[in-house]
Amino acid sequence: MPFLFGAFCTADTIFAPVVSRLRTYSVNVSADSQAYMDAVWTHPWMTEWGKAAATEPYIEKYDVI
Repeated sequence: MPFLFGAFCTADTIFAPVVSRLRTYSVNVSADSQAYMDAVWTHPWMTEWGKAAATEPYIEKYDVI
């Protein structure tokens, strides 16, 4: 059972940004948590989200300096 409640569901989409942050900052997690993170990260919706983010145009007016 790779996801929180068996099949991929809304709860997993809520935790998807958390998975992204934990990966970005290379946070050490337990083996079970890593298995969950891997399952979420490789889900087709996450792959699509990542591709969309990579092609998002940069908007300078929203930069705060």
